[in-house]
Amino acid sequence: MLVTIAGCGALGCSLGARLIDSGLDVQAFGRPGPHLDALHHKGIVLAPDWNGQERSFPLVAASHDPGELKPSELIIVLVKAHQTAAVGPVRRVLKPGGVCLTLQNGLGNAELLAPLFGEENLAAGIATYGSTRKAAGVVDGSSQGFILAGPWLPGSSLDWVGTLLANSVLDATWVQDPRPAIWNKLCLNAMMNPVAALTGQPNGELLKNTYTLGLMRALFDEAATAAGRAGVDIDRQTAWDKAIDTIGKTARVRPSMLQDLDHAARTEADAICGGVLSQALSEADFPQTRTVHALLKAIDARNGHSD
Repeated sequence: MLVTIAGCGALGCSLGARLIDSGLDVQAFGRPGPHLDALHHKGIVLAPDWNGQERSFPLVAASHDPGELKPSELIIVLVKAHQTAAVGPVRRVLKPGGVCLTLQNGLGNAELLAPLFGEENLAAGIATYGSTRKAAGVVDGSSQGFILAGPWLPGSSLDWVGTLLANSVLDATWVQDPRPAIWNKLCLNAMMNPVAALTGQPNGELLKNTYTLGLMRALFDEAATAAGRAGVDIDRQTAWDKAIDTIGKTARVRPSMLQDLDHAARTEADAICGGVLSQALSEADFPQTRTVHALLKAIDARNGHSD
């Protein structure tokens, strides 16, 4: 079984290494640059891995050109939300009957991928494995997490993907409707990522400060309200407790939005904060989310990333 990781950054390397360790073949599709070059020549290096050891995991291939990749049964999409349309060319490596699984942050990714791969071939979900890229081709993959995913089209028979993930070293659960999980993850991302990015702090530091905790709670409540308006009922206390537990378990991790700013890359403010704001009833609705979204967009503009 060959799995293609489309977007083999920190999280892609962490998941890809675990799939390789489970006996699967993995190849990477990504943007040209030092990181992809390192993956091509040395494979994935986790320093440390989930057992605290530095280990290398060989890739079948690593390229920005789909013509250099082999036919694959499963494509896992992990590119940034604003890069989703760029994975279109990798469609050609998906075998007949193959599946595209998006585990990206934010909202709207599955809707963009459905026309490319077909709703009947699309699965979606979340991954909570915190990962930090330390150097080109080198990732801290020590944090634990879980995957929760399912078919995007209700009733689609894609259970083999769930079985494949469940039989790996990943902690994975297959569900019939991934939308509630995606909204729950959005609540986590909407409260954590902007605050970490704007304060320049890794996850664990956010729990030590009453100001960051208070802001995260306000952002969480706005996101939970947005989820309710989208038809997804969030058990607020359970979801809040799980979010705090996840942040604590990934205390050393610099979350994705903070890593974006570390490299002056564009953030996923629109997919995360914008997902919440898509349910706003007025310009005055969701004031905390609106404020952090504006600040992040200002930083993006400063870094040369305009809409």
